Amino acid sequence: MLDELIELDENKYSKTIIKPLFEKIYNCRVEFTGGGIEKGRDLIVYKKDELGIEDYIGIQVKKLKATSNSAKNSFQQLLTQIEQLKNEGVVEQCTGQKLKFRKLVFITPYTIYDRAYDSH
Repeated sequence: MLDELIELDENKYSKTIIKPLFEKIYNCRVEFTGGGIEKGRDLIVYKKDELGIEDYIGIQVKKLKATSNSAKNSFQQLLTQIEQLKNEGVVEQCTGQKLKFRKLVFITPYTIYDRAYDSH
């Protein structure tokens, strides 16, 4: 089954697997925002915490097989997108106020080992 997930292109993987999964987990609206002008955000989870305060989650989905020998460019692109995700935030729908994500999530269908983190 994992091989079938890996075969999906990134957008289809995000839309058909990850988006419905997070909708079920959080029981709220999840929006696909990936593509050309995503600003590091492939998905946004629009949830509220127990007190009704916005608790939005930014998700970056990358089909990057990160190893200690991975091309520096591909790993650097991932880090750039995560930095964009962290800094860009999201516009709150009712007030129009720009909010930072309270949580950031990176998803890949591949295992990332400690050695890959250390080498990049």
